[in-house]
Amino acid sequence: MGYLLFLGLVVGGTILILVALRLTAPSRKGPWQSVVLLTAASGQAETEVWRSALRAAGVWVRVQNVGDFGWYGASSYGYELWVREKDIELARRVLGIG
Repeated sequence: MGYLLFLGLVVGGTILILVALRLTAPSRKGPWQSVVLLTAASGQAETEVWRSALRAAGVWVRVQNVGDFGWYGASSYGYELWVREKDIELARRVLGIG
């Protein structure tokens, strides 16, 4: 009986510690930031060139594939490039977009 009580305390205590650590851990996502559509690219090569240029300038960029529909066909602008709202002017200068 004493062994089961000891085992219950060890397991229960471990679970409580793990839950407490999880609840007090800082968020990995950081503050929420809005993103805006910068431009659309017609192909993967163009997308990669633009993404590399933006990253080299220190701009966070997210690429969204919007052109592969499979059953419907491909769009002429298959990729969208999204940047943080605070970086939109820098991103436009990097890509030469007016």
